[in-house]
Amino acid sequence: MKAAVSRKSEVEEMIVVNGVNAASFLEEANHLVASYLSQLEQKDLSMDSCISMVIFVSDIANQEQILERMPFFQDLRSMNCAISIVGAAPVGNRISLIAHHAEEPGLFKKLIRIEENLNGAQILRLVRKDRELHILFNFKGRPTDDVEGQTSSVFERLFAYCKCMNLDPKKLVRTWIYVNDIDNNYAGMVEARKSFFHAHGLTPDSGYPASTGIGGRSRDHRLSVLVNAHIYDNQTQVERIQALTHMNPTIEYGVTFERAMQVELDQGRYVYISGTASIDNEGCIVCELDLEGQVNRTVENIAALLESCEMRLEDLMYVCIYLRDFNEEHRTRSCIQKLLPGNVPFVLLHAPVCRPGWLIEIDGLARKTSL
Repeated sequence: MKAAVSRKSEVEEMIVVNGVNAASFLEEANHLVASYLSQLEQKDLSMDSCISMVIFVSDIANQEQILERMPFFQDLRSMNCAISIVGAAPVGNRISLIAHHAEEPGLFKKLIRIEENLNGAQILRLVRKDRELHILFNFKGRPTDDVEGQTSSVFERLFAYCKCMNLDPKKLVRTWIYVNDIDNNYAGMVEARKSFFHAHGLTPDSGYPASTGIGGRSRDHRLSVLVNAHIYDNQTQVERIQALTHMNPTIEYGVTFERAMQVELDQGRYVYISGTASIDNEGCIVCELDLEGQVNRTVENIAALLESCEMRLEDLMYVCIYLRDFNEEHRTRSCIQKLLPGNVPFVLLHAPVCRPGWLIEIDGLARKTSL
């Protein structure tokens, strides 16, 4: 394991690793870890610089416990890294990961694991000078509740955390909502979220978080939603990002999230890109039933969002690509590799998109360093 590095300037990376098919899941997971450690070595990063890691697996009911027993993941937890394991199958393999690394002078991180009543929720408080990022992972509802009840209780807990830490709920800039059986449960999640936001003062004028609502699950099949989130301190500048030439405001078709959110920090500008699909400025599907056309339009929409805040596709730190039909892997990879700059790593997942006519959805994070 690589020792911590003392740096005079900040280094930040998103590391994406995709598994390679092996005889067993454990063998594939060990190969993934080796590839991850190799990337750390190449980038001169220490393992304890890992802030958070999201791991996608093909069979979470069985595979999560295998990962939890591996010394590698036990070491990560001891280094105050927030970890979320999501049941959304990587296309072409069993396991993929996205890891967020930062090494800089004065960086402080404190991880709180909450087992009782919150099913393994984790909160990471990351302090950079006078700025703070709070990473909330693995927030779940009560398995006895329906999807509306589970959604409401998750957001109740997120907002309760804001109140406890004196954080403005409007600084909740990003959520990832993994919905079990999304074709049946998405509408209930959307309505519960909308009602909760309305009751707690979030409106179209005040703005909403950037968000991805996508097919996925936790180990317990009774749980309808699994939520990860990013919240910033009250002084951090956040701003909604739109590309009205390409996409209409989401509130026009009844959903309460922003297309993207921009965050200004000393070390640069960050843009959280919500789950984006092949849509036009009237909310209609573009290139219905045409996978390649939808991939092109989706990337064009993301480029338009970035252009509106003087950024480009080259500024993407990573993207996550959600594919409704896993059989379309090769065509999707071919299209993406033509459209995205070669320096942008990506994960390709089999995860049903919230509207059946959308064949693909893409989200990600972009960063432009301060001059």
